[in-house]
Amino acid sequence: MADKHTPGPWGAFFSPWRAKGRRRWSLEAVGPRPVGPHRGWLGDLILTEDHPDAEQDANAQLIGVSPELLAALEAVVAKAYVLPDTRSEEAFPECVFCGWACAEHADGCPMPQVLAVINKAKGVADTDDNAGGLPDQP
Repeated sequence: MADKHTPGPWGAFFSPWRAKGRRRWSLEAVGPRPVGPHRGWLGDLILTEDHPDAEQDANAQLIGVSPELLAALEAVVAKAYVLPDTRSEEAFPECVFCGWACAEHADGCPMPQVLAVINKAKGVADTDDNAGGLPDQP
């Protein structure tokens, strides 16, 4: 599945300009600048007065690295399954974390959560059909 979001990396940069008197962060695509009227600008995060500044600054930084977090999770999934040493054509890849076949995972295995977060980030409905298995292939 192709990504629907602006490719990373992104950066969150504190902006000296204020919006209605509130602090603001600018979210931008970094690296080679795309051409166009906005030149990498993705949007602004207007900070509320309901949370401490340090918490909101940390939230802006987390949003800024979200494409890199998604890529890292996808890299983990790509390496998290191995084929068992068997000659059976019906062998399923095994999870390196819990050792179970990909259709199910042992209690406490992080892979179902990792797969659910990837699906959520990509706007894919989390169904029982793919809850514990391998993610959709691109």
